Amino acid sequence: MLLIRPIQSLVVRHAEWQRLGLVTMGFTIALVIASGDRPLFPAQTIFSALRENFPQNEFISEECGRYVDGGYRNSQARRDYLLTALPASEKTVGYFPYKFDVDEPGLWLPFGRRSVVCILPEDSPAYLRAQGIKYLVTYGKALPEEHLSTWLKEYNATVVGQFTFQTPGLKNPNKDLYLIRLN
Repeated sequence: MLLIRPIQSLVVRHAEWQRLGLVTMGFTIALVIASGDRPLFPAQTIFSALRENFPQNEFISEECGRYVDGGYRNSQARRDYLLTALPASEKTVGYFPYKFDVDEPGLWLPFGRRSVVCILPEDSPAYLRAQGIKYLVTYGKALPEEHLSTWLKEYNATVVGQFTFQTPGLKNPNKDLYLIRLN
């Protein structure tokens, strides 16, 4: 609203406004350079050397998991798993997410042939079946192992596939990705 008034030309010429614009651009550049999937600096070289010199440092260990061991490679491996594990004939797949999961795009593959229904904890088994869902994918953190068996009984379902994340060097490794079939 500030910029649509006639006074906007004075505002954008003000030194503080211009500095704010430059700081914003600087933060954006820093985020792009430090992107975990494809960093624009020699991340593998730097963090591999740091991990050798400081093997007990948790911060370095976590960053090595992000840059060296490759979160992108793990995401791609999960997508490849989902592409082969899910029957190609399934047109609707349920997805029980955990916060910021990156696995949902892998469920759409090949793009345009499948729809994905986000499953919430309060959704009933009847709702899932009414949606035409026969297969469900969930992340181990979304449905921890201590709750998994109870959930499977309640929904009359079985685990038909499981992907285990292989992330060396991480203190708290990621949980599994489960492929569940509703009976």
